[in-house]
Amino acid sequence: HHAITWFARSLETIDLTKEEYHGLWYELAAAHEANGDDDEAATLFEKIYAENVDFRDVATRVREFVSTH
Repeated sequence: HHAITWFARSLETIDLTKEEYHGLWYELAAAHEANGDDDEAATLFEKIYAENVDFRDVATRVREFVSTH
């Protein structure tokens, strides 16, 4: 739960680049997934995917969520 709080607060930082947002969204999504909140994790992974399909393994993550839900 602490990770979710801190990643969410980090998103309030002024002047983040797109890549920094993607990194924070990705880590926040992973934290939600670890806490069992798959819906929120999927939403965040899809948000990244919509902006950058090549970011880390986000395409694979989105496919996994789609195939399991």
